[in-house]
Amino acid sequence: MGAALLRIRPRPDVCDVGRRGVSSVCETLLGVFGAVAPVVVGGMLRFVPDGFTLIAAVVCALATAGMVVAVFSPIRTIPASADWERSEA
Repeated sequence: MGAALLRIRPRPDVCDVGRRGVSSVCETLLGVFGAVAPVVVGGMLRFVPDGFTLIAAVVCALATAGMVVAVFSPIRTIPASADWERSEA
């Protein structure tokens, strides 16, 4: 209700390609990866020699990739109040 009153439109993300249901499929897939991650990490720590080092390297690589995406992604700006009518069209 608040979003409708303020006319807030969600920013399209990587998973949303304009068709209904695509975003929910992507969110479900990411949720499955998140649920399986502890099992994978636990198995690696138990059965892989130097598993901790490998996990630490993967975490650092993913953190670096996330930082690169955050730094080089366009930043959404809020238009000045004088430009509000023009930006709503």
